[in-house]
Amino acid sequence: MKANSDTPAKLYIGLDVHKAQTTVAIAKPGARGEVRVPGNVRTTQHALEGVLRRIAKAHGCSLPDLEVCYEAGGCGMWIARRLLQLKVRCTVVAPSLIPQKTGDKVKTDSRAERDRLPGGQPEGRQRRLPSTRTPGSWPACCAPGS
Repeated sequence: MKANSDTPAKLYIGLDVHKAQTTVAIAKPGARGEVRVPGNVRTTQHALEGVLRRIAKAHGCSLPDLEVCYEAGGCGMWIARRLLQLKVRCTVVAPSLIPQKTGDKVKTDSRAERDRLPGGQPEGRQRRLPSTRTPGSWPACCAPGS
């Protein structure tokens, strides 16, 4: 199975990645999917892999059943590469393309992640976030260095 396949995910994971720690949010599929923010983990490969494995095991699914979404930034492309190696679907969202309400300046990590997940929006207000290409998904003609 390809890492970014069209098969539906059983669980959505939102990450708010910072240099020292990452906030994790979990949402079940569907318009009324429950969104939970279990907490923070260190921003290391070992810690992120461990939390994804624990979440998958706790929900009775495997890593390829997860879909992870996070905002592109200075700390993050290694995460996308590693998730693709683990066969986890991953969407990296360009920060400038995330819609924001006018005058909405209050930002907390948990709220930011809840808003990125499909079930985090009120019913009827779900939106598809534009994503950037992850390094392993470039067509051969456009890959860096070709």
